[in-house]
Amino acid sequence: MHIRTIYKNGKVQHVTYCSEYAKGKAKHSKCNSPHRIDVDEVMENIAEVLRKIAQYSLENRADFEKLVKVSLYKEQTEEVKKNQKRMPQITDRMEQIERVMNKLYEDNALGNMDTERYEQLSRKYAEEYYTLKAEKEEIKERFSECENASQRAKKFIGLAESYSNFEELTPTIINEFISKIIVHERDVKRAKYVVQRIEVYFNYIGKFENELTKQIEPTEQEMLQMRKEIEEAKKEKARAYRRAYYKEYRANNLEKCREYEKLKAREYRAKKKLQRAT
Repeated sequence: MHIRTIYKNGKVQHVTYCSEYAKGKAKHSKCNSPHRIDVDEVMENIAEVLRKIAQYSLENRADFEKLVKVSLYKEQTEEVKKNQKRMPQITDRMEQIERVMNKLYEDNALGNMDTERYEQLSRKYAEEYYTLKAEKEEIKERFSECENASQRAKKFIGLAESYSNFEELTPTIINEFISKIIVHERDVKRAKYVVQRIEVYFNYIGKFENELTKQIEPTEQEMLQMRKEIEEAKKEKARAYRRAYYKEYRANNLEKCREYEKLKAREYRAKKKLQRAT
């Protein structure tokens, strides 16, 4: 996500801009639109979420740790399943390589294999062995992260304790609390007044979608209400524009307006007189 500054009609606006779209079609961008949004709106939403989570984490530490465990479990379930399947495969292959390496060493020691060939095969298997070993350590570390959800929750709580409020989001706060922000496409493309979804991934606790954050997210009924308010705002803006236009037009063409109003009044009186006569 990039932040761009737009200068329009004498105003300055800061908006988020999709980094994938910004790469351009020449580089095969993954997004077909920038799905941009006003930065102030994003920061306002993030500040509200942070206030809610930080307050809850400080007031209900045990419950917060449980929520973090559930949230991380949901987020990491697919990854954990994949790693659980991969772990025995790595172990078996490493054992096979050890047996092959032992056999190569014996053949070389007994003179059944050329030294050059031995070094070539030994180097090849050694590279594979240490690559698998590094992958195994990484998977173990990921398992440890899943198991240490309580520690991650405590780290987040410790971070939240160092801030009294989140009225103003500084770059320091954003970097310390937030891992990444995903701005989704508008529900109606190319519309000015729309509903747009934002996902926030926090450091230590991940996406953290649960009952607490659902209280912040609008319900379907609230979404419908927002759309109605948006439509009403659009209509009111159009009405205000027409009123202002008519007021200006009347001021610039006062005599014409008076003549027109007199004409309409005469037509109205004539129509009423005709109705009474019949």
